[in-house]
Amino acid sequence: MRLILLVITVLTLQTVLSQGQRKKKVPSVCDKAKIRYGVGFNPHPFDCSQFVQCFYYPRRRVEPVYRTCDFGEFWDQSKLRCLPAKYVNCKFDKCKIPGTLFYKHSDPNKCNAYWQCVNGIPYGQCCPEGEGFHPVRGCIPNPSCKDMCPLKDRLPGCNRKPVSGAPTKFEQYTDNGIWERENCPSGAAYDPTDCDCSLKGIIVPGRRCKPDVKLTFDRDQIKDISGNNYRIYSEGVSVYRGAAYFRGNSRLVIDRLRPSKNDEGVLIIKMRFREDKRRRRFVRGLQGLVTNGHCGKEPSVVIAKLQNKILLGAEANISRQFPLPIVNKPWKEVIYIKDDYKLTGRVCGAAFNDWCIGKLRDTNCGYQIGAAPGLAGFVGLIDDISIYRCKPLDAVININY
Repeated sequence: MRLILLVITVLTLQTVLSQGQRKKKVPSVCDKAKIRYGVGFNPHPFDCSQFVQCFYYPRRRVEPVYRTCDFGEFWDQSKLRCLPAKYVNCKFDKCKIPGTLFYKHSDPNKCNAYWQCVNGIPYGQCCPEGEGFHPVRGCIPNPSCKDMCPLKDRLPGCNRKPVSGAPTKFEQYTDNGIWERENCPSGAAYDPTDCDCSLKGIIVPGRRCKPDVKLTFDRDQIKDISGNNYRIYSEGVSVYRGAAYFRGNSRLVIDRLRPSKNDEGVLIIKMRFREDKRRRRFVRGLQGLVTNGHCGKEPSVVIAKLQNKILLGAEANISRQFPLPIVNKPWKEVIYIKDDYKLTGRVCGAAFNDWCIGKLRDTNCGYQIGAAPGLAGFVGLIDDISIYRCKPLDAVININY
């Protein structure tokens, strides 16, 4: 249960005028962002070493992207830059807790990285070669931990922004203070989470990518309308107002959806969910939303929910898992993207990615929704579930909010 155990260890928007009436505005991680040269900046909702970069478009559309500071740095909102952690006052820094000597770095994929507390001041540190960090014991022998230090494998900022409706174009900020439009190379599209033209072959010429599975819950029926006619097994799932309701001990199983030789090297899962707040106090720990371990084996794909977070995980040659914050809106949207190089998550409009090299480990199991082996079952509504194993149009995997 390596992936599940790693995931479990990850610890635990205002109003607008419309037509003369006041309506409640959907909250966003870009609310009250500081604007510089037309781009907004906000601190991350719970991680000192990350921040949010916000791109603004006509009709009040915003695309937020999560960025990560270099190792040993915290985001300073007053200066709009990453600085050595000792110079930044961050309320989420655990070194502020009296008696704290050290704590795990927020990146769950760096087995040797931690924050050392010296007189309440945080310093980024890594254990010596051959050792890994333990949250209670500190650095201990761990031959399997081979991560390198310092960890400068992130993009601390981005002076480019996407162009609405034009996936193969981007705007570059220049020294003379203006944004100039540029084109991506042939066969590539601009990805704001990479700050580069990195989505190779996002559109396959002459072929339209369709979902392998597209579930609807209309007329009290659970049905796949993708055209592939996958049989959906329902265990204790009911239909309520056009969505699937899960009680914590129920699930949907798509047994026949498994890896095939015709896969195009990408997996995309789109869905949205709404918690049942009436039963929130009865639910404890991590809740499974989507996994590919219906037959009891350890899954290689994990989408799970913890309080105020969505956890995404993938088991490959180099495995990855990371949490993304949830904003306070009734329905939360999730997009999971795994290609041969990266795992990308888009939750409530905001995006983040990390290196995840290689194909997903084959579990010989189909997908299950609303449950996961070793986790609590989800309680609430799930709707608009689509699973792709090809690269669709950019509009399918956009991060519009």
